[in-house]
Amino acid sequence: MKENNPIRVLMVTPFPEVEDQVVGGVAGVAYYLCKHLAEISDIEVDVLVPDCECTKTEQRVISGIKVTYLPKIKQHPVARVLAPAAARVIGEFAEEGGYDLVHIQAAPEWSTHIKQPIITTIHGINEQDMLFRGGNALKRKLAWPLIRWSEQRKRATIDNLIVISPYVRSAIGKALKGRSWDIENPVREDFFNVVRKPEPNTIIFAGVVTSRKNVARLVQAMASVKKSIPDAKLRIAGSLSDKSYSDFCQAEVERLGLQDNVQFLGSLSVDEMQEQLRSSQIMALTSLQETAPLSIEEAMAAGMPVVSSNICGMPFMIEHGVTGALVDPMDIESIAAGLVTALQLDLPTAAALSATIARKRFRGVVVAEQTAAAYREILGISSTTADEPQNGKKAETGEAA
Repeated sequence: MKENNPIRVLMVTPFPEVEDQVVGGVAGVAYYLCKHLAEISDIEVDVLVPDCECTKTEQRVISGIKVTYLPKIKQHPVARVLAPAAARVIGEFAEEGGYDLVHIQAAPEWSTHIKQPIITTIHGINEQDMLFRGGNALKRKLAWPLIRWSEQRKRATIDNLIVISPYVRSAIGKALKGRSWDIENPVREDFFNVVRKPEPNTIIFAGVVTSRKNVARLVQAMASVKKSIPDAKLRIAGSLSDKSYSDFCQAEVERLGLQDNVQFLGSLSVDEMQEQLRSSQIMALTSLQETAPLSIEEAMAAGMPVVSSNICGMPFMIEHGVTGALVDPMDIESIAAGLVTALQLDLPTAAALSATIARKRFRGVVVAEQTAAAYREILGISSTTADEPQNGKKAETGEAA
């Protein structure tokens, strides 16, 4: 391609089907990123969504972005992971569209038939996430070595990788052989505009109520918090679709006499979630496995201290005793102590620092500029904008430690 032509990018990713009705997940991250990439003068971006529930190929325009939805191809579940039939269709689509570069979100196996330069973003460590999915726990543990081998095999083929958290780099280890860029996930812009008016001693949890999110221990910790802060309140915002686990959590509220301290809100809209961030003092996410939780980024963007686990990607987001608290997610008393610590922080100071960090690291315009810079470097194109922000780290080459 000529240097003065725009870079035509095909983003292959999960993506929302309705405009402005997504909060988190890979679909949300891709949506926010594409909206800001489309604002950069030398970038043109289209979106391809494989494995949809539609019966035939559909095209829509979402926030001015052309999005193509591909129907799911019937395939054995194991084959779908190891050698998805969708990969060939993706490769043909990219070739016919004449794109300069393809950006794969979340699924490296989609890239096997693509001829153009590829950059991949890994959003989760699948072999770790699968330990907390449904089914037989023993079978999941026995399957872990095979899943780990399969995932590392796919990661070793990645030539260009966007690393959303240092946790990803450490988890992949020596399987990372290509170039990489440290670029975090973008937050929806209006989370930065939340005007805070917090009710004292209120805590918001945002996420699906599942064992991976460790909600039961968070509830149990409230019994200890109540002893020192009797009016402390925990609001749990998230789907109760895992009925057996959510029933257990609600039973723990009854058993511990926390009916006045713990409330289950169910799934919330974007506006409802922002209202909770406005009115709550702190956020808590004490999960057993997370890579780079968008809910923490959103809370920080709104100027909210966060209590999070001291494992996986979360310690790279929160500074203990400054922007929140880090806790041992397996220790109920550690969680309780962290909640009390965060509730007792100087709120204006912690809130201002959280918001400042979020603006530097998570704003969509910042993330999009960093991503565009990676595209240009891969294609050997110099920046077209003299005053382009230099927020991203320089690409790293060779094996990760």
